[in-house]
Amino acid sequence: MFDFQLKRAQVALADGRLDEAFEMLKDPSLREHRSGQKLLTRLSQAFVRRGQEHLAANRLAPALEDCLRAEKLAGNVPDVVQLRSVICGQIESERAESQQRAEQLARAKEQMQNGWLSTGRKILAQTDDRQAQYLLKNAELLEVEKDSAVARVEQALKNGQVELAWRVYQGSGLRGSLHHEAAAILDRMGQQACEKLQGYLLDGQVYAASSLLNQLNGLSARCDRLRPYHQAVEYSRQAVVQINTGYYEAAVVCLRKIQTLLPKAGWVTKAIDQAQTAAAAQQGLQGGPLGILESIALSGVSQQPAAGKMARPIPEINEVPCIQRNKDLNMKTRFILQMDGIGAYHVLCDDRVTMGPVSSSTRSDIELVTAPDVRPRQIERIDGDYFFGDAGSTGKQLLGDGDRVELSPRCRFKFTLPNPASNTACLIPSSGRFPRADISGVVLMDREILIGPERNNHVQSGQIPEAVTLFLQDGRLRCRSSQPVYADGCAVGAGQALPMDKQIETGDFRFILTTYK
Repeated sequence: MFDFQLKRAQVALADGRLDEAFEMLKDPSLREHRSGQKLLTRLSQAFVRRGQEHLAANRLAPALEDCLRAEKLAGNVPDVVQLRSVICGQIESERAESQQRAEQLARAKEQMQNGWLSTGRKILAQTDDRQAQYLLKNAELLEVEKDSAVARVEQALKNGQVELAWRVYQGSGLRGSLHHEAAAILDRMGQQACEKLQGYLLDGQVYAASSLLNQLNGLSARCDRLRPYHQAVEYSRQAVVQINTGYYEAAVVCLRKIQTLLPKAGWVTKAIDQAQTAAAAQQGLQGGPLGILESIALSGVSQQPAAGKMARPIPEINEVPCIQRNKDLNMKTRFILQMDGIGAYHVLCDDRVTMGPVSSSTRSDIELVTAPDVRPRQIERIDGDYFFGDAGSTGKQLLGDGDRVELSPRCRFKFTLPNPASNTACLIPSSGRFPRADISGVVLMDREILIGPERNNHVQSGQIPEAVTLFLQDGRLRCRSSQPVYADGCAVGAGQALPMDKQIETGDFRFILTTYK
């Protein structure tokens, strides 16, 4: 049997079937025999010769495999060591060449992404790699697309359509390009946009300027010349909010900032005079007999209407109830603001609210899903500042924007004051939960709630193109928007309060006000 196995290995080696002979010689009895050892030496030399042939044909993987088998058979003999050295050198050389090609392709891609197509083509011309050929063809297509985009942008700027030019610029390969031609086009768009914005704002067309800035969203970040006009529009919005809520002195501050940015705008000077007159009139009213009467009424003295005088009309049932600014717990007002695509917010309009577990025997204004033994806490607004602590305690914590409100380690909220011109604050849950799963947060409403895409809005959402303001006036909740306001298809006038339990829409923004239960 032994002679038969040895004979089979010799025949396989003679016929060039080295792998078969290698498997046969794994038998220890053959390897220990003298004839078997001679056969091992001949097989090792055969593997070396075949490895050299593979190496000459640039078949590195089979060459390396034969070298390893020869080493396993004969050890580190000179022929095996030399073959392994040559193979490893060839592998290292190919790896370096592959890395160099990869770096060339990466540099070419970077140059083409930055708009330097000619430089990218020069780099790709130095290699005949298949991927390089693909990138060369892609560079030709990018060149055609770039030329077409430049022509369309030039035509749009020639026609004074900077909005169209910016849309074409963003949708083409010019976006993100560092080429001088793209930079020149961007500079021309910024210059034309500045001219249009300046014309709008000097003529008092703030809405047109705001609309143009919305269409040029993103250009302001790349063109510093547009930022003063963006600030002027933002200050105008803040001034309108202050005027609508009766803060005329704060409105004057915003208008003076606009005057600094636009010294030639005559309407700003006129608006400042009007706001100052309104502020003086408001101070006169508050310091006169009516102001004294208001302080008496707020102190709790009941005043009956005189004979022949008409009493104040009772609010309609379907309107948001009158907001009473006093400390009587029975006079607090709360409602749920449900917005399509955004979520629901629990809105509280009193200066003092309590937070506590929903399972507690004492009901809190803000009910939370937490342990029933958690001690209720209180948030109080005093002269625009917010304080957090135990009810009746004098050592309450002054809250600032970004501070943490914590009832327990598993019930925490982030306190935010998104708009420095508004005293309305928000509570965003970090680990706290509400009994209603659809509620996203709490709004502690002072006089207004700003809903829009900017960060200074109390409810921020990119689904709303322009800010919508909900504000209190004459004790009723009203809406201000650049678009008409409808409730169940019926128009809501500027002097009308918002109804409860009816779908309200302005533009693409829809919401509903419901009673908190």
